[in-house]
Amino acid sequence: PHYMAPEQWEKPTEVDHRADMFALGVVLYELLTGELPLGRFDPPSKRAAVDARLDEVVLRLLDKEPGRRFQSASDVWTAVDRIQN
Repeated sequence: PHYMAPEQWEKPTEVDHRADMFALGVVLYELLTGELPLGRFDPPSKRAAVDARLDEVVLRLLDKEPGRRFQSASDVWTAVDRIQN
C-alpha cells in the first residue's frame, strides 16, 4: 500500500498509468534514501548524499495530482539523463 498513488485510495475508478509513475517515485525515493516517502517527507538530497537536481524528478513523480507527474517512463528517463550529462 505504500507504493499506491493517492488516487488509488481516493478515486479508484479514475486510476490510469500515472499511478505507476507515482509508484516509480516511491521506489526511486527509497533507492536514494533507504526510506519510504511517508507523510511529510524531505527531498532525497536532504536525507542522503545525492545530487539535489534529482529532487525535482522524484518530487514530480510523487506529486499528489496525476496531471503534474511525468506522463511516461521515457519522460523520467529524459529528465534523469539531462542531470547525468
